[in-house]
Amino acid sequence: SFNLDDPHWGASVGSGRGKSTWLQCTAAQILHNDINASVDAIDPKQTSFEPLIGVPGFSVECDPRRIDLMWAKIMTFKEEMISRLDAQKLDPTLEFPIKVLFIDEVNMFSAMSVSHWRSIKDKNDPATPLIWRDGVAPILWMGRSTNCHAVFVGQRLDEKSTGGIGLRDSLGFRGIAGYRENQWKMLIGTTPMPRSQKPKGRWIYSDGQEEVWVQNMLASIDKIENTKIIRDYAMVNRTALVTKSDANVA
Repeated sequence: SFNLDDPHWGASVGSGRGKSTWLQCTAAQILHNDINASVDAIDPKQTSFEPLIGVPGFSVECDPRRIDLMWAKIMTFKEEMISRLDAQKLDPTLEFPIKVLFIDEVNMFSAMSVSHWRSIKDKNDPATPLIWRDGVAPILWMGRSTNCHAVFVGQRLDEKSTGGIGLRDSLGFRGIAGYRENQWKMLIGTTPMPRSQKPKGRWIYSDGQEEVWVQNMLASIDKIENTKIIRDYAMVNRTALVTKSDANVA
């Protein structure tokens, strides 16, 4: 549920700890729970959301050579959020279906954004890519009232990975696994620090008030079976959307 005081999530999880499965299951659950929900994803790794490709309400930009398209998707998400705010101003009783922006491998996305920005910016432009200030920041700062949320996942969720302009503090609900002491202090900060648990998918979550160990779902050994399970779960109640879309084309 995103019905929290901190409606945006961040996960700092080492390699091989089940990030992709967690992303797939979380996105599938959002789509499963609400037929009108939508998920937009940025995926530099290209494979994190494979089971959801083609599911109505899901879209992804995953070509690491086209950072411009990733930025465009973020800006489109922001513009829809702004349009919801405009509508809400005219009618404060309006409620909107959940809309979530996922950014996987946020460390890689951040590095790619810096490289691309350097190739296109003018000499008087700031060093930090404007996508953080003009695209991501409004989503994090104003998205909650219109049911627009963000989920960032990386191997090290430090300040630099989110643009270096204070945006990480907006990721109030946090998951962490495969961590060292410095990462725990950086993201959670409570003492004594619990020892990181080795089993795959064993994450500790914090909402700023308490920390809870959770065993996340694990993927099937059979990739095809795993893809089918996740896709079928996301598609519940969405088959009608596919049929309607086909009818419109016809």
